[in-house]
Amino acid sequence: MLNIRQDQMFAFSDPLAESWTGRALKLIAAHWPEVYRNTPHDTLRSRLRRTLRDARAAGIDEAADALRYLNVTMLLGVGFAASGQHPWAARILAARIAGPAKTAMLMDAVRSLIERSSHA
Repeated sequence: MLNIRQDQMFAFSDPLAESWTGRALKLIAAHWPEVYRNTPHDTLRSRLRRTLRDARAAGIDEAADALRYLNVTMLLGVGFAASGQHPWAARILAARIAGPAKTAMLMDAVRSLIERSSHA
């Protein structure tokens, strides 16, 4: 009997998401090599699936925008908008605007946050 793991089912259910996950893993390897080396591959894939689900739930459907959302997730943590620590992010993600505009607003807010923290 053939056994298919849950992470493999994800590939069958959403081939575009699996393609995105592969690109996201490469991005993590390039920009966060320590995270890539020190996190089990299955754990990273699970976090990426959650990140993509969170992005899609916020209306962020374009692959490039979802990768930008991943950058924010890498900085603020998985589930950052729901954590209560970043209410500004939750407001942006809940706004009734198109995904690319939402992603741009989120990126601008994160840049401002980084600038403020670097001057503190």
